[in-house]
Amino acid sequence: MLTPETQVQDLRQVCLIWEPVDDTYSSPVQHIVHKDDVNKFVQACIELHYNKALDPNTDNDHRPSLICEIVVYTFNPAGPFWWSTPGLGDNDDLNGAKTLESWYRESIPFKSPKQIERDRQYDELED
Repeated sequence: MLTPETQVQDLRQVCLIWEPVDDTYSSPVQHIVHKDDVNKFVQACIELHYNKALDPNTDNDHRPSLICEIVVYTFNPAGPFWWSTPGLGDNDDLNGAKTLESWYRESIPFKSPKQIERDRQYDELED
């Protein structure tokens, strides 16, 4: 559960990736969730955006909003980088700002059958 005392290491970024329309992917939607709530949140997202294919932001017009994949990332401190340093200095310059990055994939708790097939086809092209 999120509280004012929640530690960064207890947070996860849950990324909802949408089914492409006409071979075009929309920007993913990202939520920050306490690690103990990830499974509940993922289940609710599957129920809403896959089983029912609803978008709660459309004022009940029930526009389909299918997810094709859900990815969970952990947060880790990173940097400083040259681009987070005043004067655009060097990486690891102590005058630069450290950032909190979610580059580290923890799990993929959901993939639609269509996405599994797309991944299989992509892997075949890579071989």
